[in-house]
Amino acid sequence: MTSAMITTNQLNVAQLLREAIGACRAYDFQDRITVSESRPSVINGSARLMRTDAGILVEAKAHTDVIVTCSRCLSESTVPIELKFHEEYLPTIDIDSGLPVNVPFTTFAIDKNHILDLSDALQQYALLEIPIKALCTTECKGLCATCGQNLNTGTCNCSSKIDPRWSTLENLINKANKAS
Repeated sequence: MTSAMITTNQLNVAQLLREAIGACRAYDFQDRITVSESRPSVINGSARLMRTDAGILVEAKAHTDVIVTCSRCLSESTVPIELKFHEEYLPTIDIDSGLPVNVPFTTFAIDKNHILDLSDALQQYALLEIPIKALCTTECKGLCATCGQNLNTGTCNCSSKIDPRWSTLENLINKANKAS
């Protein structure tokens, strides 16, 4: 099966809907999606579409880089995202009669012009892949709790004096470190 390169996440599947169950198409795609912080990201991927008894099963793989805010130092960094998903898209219009078909609200739908749009699925799966606590690097030092200085770019002149309310805990930690 050969694949066609497209520069959009929207595929006209009218011909595939007319074919027998099991008929397949393959596409390589490149497009822009907005995943985080309202900035579009270029997404590259491939999709295999297979006719099912109810609609079209999409097996997609894609990758993109998204810009996230580091949870320690609040600087922006780029995180690579790899996606894989299988979703069945159901038609909203019967291909033969042209009459509307009831599609559950929770499923992905093929619109009235027989366009299958991968954008929503790509965006949803990309959002799920963004780390909950993203870091610019694994060695990120974060911000000074007193003055807010980014400790990755330099040191600050704040004292490292510990709040006396935590001194008992500090003593326990010191005892545990000496015991081990």
